[in-house]
Amino acid sequence: MPVPSPEELAEFIDDPLAHKLASQARIYWRKKRRNRNLLTVLFVIFIPATCATTLWFGTDGAGANFEPMAAAGVPFAMALLFGVVYAALWVRLVAEELPFEYEPDMVAPVVHFIDPRIAYRPKNGLAQSDFEKSQFIPEEVGEFSSRRCFDGSIRSLKLRFGQLEASSARRRGWRKKPDFSFRGLFAVAQFERGFPGYTAIYPTGDQQWTWWDPAVAPDGAQALELNLSGLAAISTDPEAASELLTPPVVDRLNTLQEAFSDDASTTESPAFCLVLSNDGCFFAHPHRAYFERPASLAIKDTAHLHRVGRQISALVGVIELL
Repeated sequence: MPVPSPEELAEFIDDPLAHKLASQARIYWRKKRRNRNLLTVLFVIFIPATCATTLWFGTDGAGANFEPMAAAGVPFAMALLFGVVYAALWVRLVAEELPFEYEPDMVAPVVHFIDPRIAYRPKNGLAQSDFEKSQFIPEEVGEFSSRRCFDGSIRSLKLRFGQLEASSARRRGWRKKPDFSFRGLFAVAQFERGFPGYTAIYPTGDQQWTWWDPAVAPDGAQALELNLSGLAAISTDPEAASELLTPPVVDRLNTLQEAFSDDASTTESPAFCLVLSNDGCFFAHPHRAYFERPASLAIKDTAHLHRVGRQISALVGVIELL
């Protein structure tokens, strides 16, 4: 099943999803206006009331012989009353339950449009064993966290991907300090038959890794001469890897690299690493909150959805071709 073209994907994001974001933006700004108006009204009422009450309790009622100590607690009591009244009115007039969550309501439809066979699993996370099989961290994983994921069956393979956090930990003295850590997008595809040897495709140039290095690959890995743009490849079975990484696959990998390299919406590294081994195909891209809308974007800005759409589409295209 071919992935949608970039034009089809962009049209899908800019039509129904953009309108949905615009609707949420209108609800958000309406709540902001209600809250501002509520605060204005309460301030107009409570500030004069606080001044009058303070004078009343600090004098004999006629405005004479003001004693500050006698009225010292009045402003604090009025402030407490203001908080109680504001909270009650805010719950009744401003707060409203929004049936909207960004990841399931915006990101999940984009992934489903790319491939309807991939479903959003909000209660399922990625497996720690899959991340350990990838060998992205050359030591035993000490801490692991993954809450939501996408999964599906594409022909004869099972694909799962989502956000995870993982780190190794070594005891140094009385404290444990992580030696390696990863936080970002991770994908695993399990085929009926694994790939011969161990093959890794990773970025070159100025993109620096803090958690993966070619040196952690199994002994005997050799460099592969492929027409990859900004990427390098090593394998413990160069002959089998060359037969696997055919020109169409290399073209898809270059497309994948372009999709992750044109990410101007984040300061995160645009690099990724892809590993092929007997245990399957593994993909990792460091990003602190890959599926979350950046706080710097306006509510109705679809730039993040376009980025995720391009990158996941390119990733599914590579895995399906493999």
